[in-house]
Amino acid sequence: MELTRKLILTITLSIINVCSGFGQVMEFAINGAAAQDRIGSALAISDDGLTLVIGAPSASVGGTLCGKANIYKKSGNNWIQFGPDLIGVNLYDGFGSAVSISADGTRAAISAPEFDINTFVNNGIVRIYDLTGSTWLQIGSDIQGSNSEGLGKSVALNGDGSKVVFGSNGTTGAGAGGRANVYRDSSGTWVKVGLTINGEASGDVFGSSVAISANGNRIFVGAPFNGGNGIQAGHVRAFDLAAGNWIQIGADIDGEASMNYFGNSIAVSNDGNRLVVGAHANVNVSGVISGHARVFDLIGNSWVQVGSDIEGDFLQEQFGSRVSISGNGLRLLIASPFYLSSAGRAKIFEFDGTNWVQTGNTISGSGNTGIGLDQSLNGSRLAVGSPFASSTAGPNTGIVRLYGLSGLSSVENISENNFLIYPNPFTSHIEIHSKTNKLSGLRIKNLLGEQVLFTEFNTDTDINTMNVIKGIYFYEIKDEKGIIVKSGKLIKL
Repeated sequence: MELTRKLILTITLSIINVCSGFGQVMEFAINGAAAQDRIGSALAISDDGLTLVIGAPSASVGGTLCGKANIYKKSGNNWIQFGPDLIGVNLYDGFGSAVSISADGTRAAISAPEFDINTFVNNGIVRIYDLTGSTWLQIGSDIQGSNSEGLGKSVALNGDGSKVVFGSNGTTGAGAGGRANVYRDSSGTWVKVGLTINGEASGDVFGSSVAISANGNRIFVGAPFNGGNGIQAGHVRAFDLAAGNWIQIGADIDGEASMNYFGNSIAVSNDGNRLVVGAHANVNVSGVISGHARVFDLIGNSWVQVGSDIEGDFLQEQFGSRVSISGNGLRLLIASPFYLSSAGRAKIFEFDGTNWVQTGNTISGSGNTGIGLDQSLNGSRLAVGSPFASSTAGPNTGIVRLYGLSGLSSVENISENNFLIYPNPFTSHIEIHSKTNKLSGLRIKNLLGEQVLFTEFNTDTDINTMNVIKGIYFYEIKDEKGIIVKSGKLIKL
């Protein structure tokens, strides 16, 4: 019996290694067209990984350094620009500084935080565009900031694009601590939702980063200069929409120590329950200022760290300057744009039930690789920008590289053609939904192959898993004929 157990364990661990191993393959590269375009400074990709918006805030159009954005769609093995360039108006607008895209890739938000209005400077604007036929048309008027507000430092659309949150991290005037606002689409007019959310103190640069859940009812705002846990330690705040206003959920999520700049970059899973935060100047366990990232889950009314800190390795690589999380919350993409004399790099991480473990290959490049990055819903396609990369067209043209993963880890929410199983990792329950298959049962086994849970059902179901202890498991789902139609790995937290 003991020999059998050892054999099962050996085979099972081998299966885990096969299931969880993958590597990313570069599919395509999009180069800047002219010197100093710096494309890839900001990126956003649709949930299906087929539509990409690229910001180039330093691009010159018609001799004016106004910035631009371009939208690309995957076509076979190529990525083709879809529609004309979306262009800023004035000199040094910084149009394309921040970009976002709806889940289905039909709506895009683009900001120009240095946009001037009349005699005022750096008011900032956000513009929203819809895909109409084969072109992109602005929906509603510009959302404008006040003098020196810097509106649009950050921007994020919710899943269907009906709401947009944006940060204004200006350090003068009424919004000296920074602020964030949310607007919704009301028949083509952008209408403010709730009150303005202001930073805690002057100089916090609250609004440097923002994120929003897919349903648009939870937002996150970063303030990397906040001093709640030391000078410029930084913090992040989360807010839920309740009775038409934004109410903070949980306590401030503070940086670890002074000068961490925690909250300079944030990203959230689609359900709004998992948050990743970068702190690009954190000191690692070896005493090196390399940066780190932390992941938090909302449990009850508290934000609880999931896994250990994810640390940078080298002095001033600024690990955590940019962070991304897959829509299902199971895969991270974290950049160090100043690694190796500003060549830059990005790493992929997955949760193993205890910690976040690097998987796949490190994405290396040149020209501050990782300043812009994003990933699709399940993390199967990655977009990584290197805005200061040079080419035959000149210096700092920039480049955006698209990567596909050659083998997805089995630790994922299964949301392929027919199935949706979530959450994974799970705690108290698992939900199973099928679009086409008639299902009959779920079986969960431990690493020794022993059954720990079996339940029969014939329709979408919510399964109680309170009696399943923490650990790594395998599951099988059978159809009405008793045939296994899906299997994979689950993690109980």
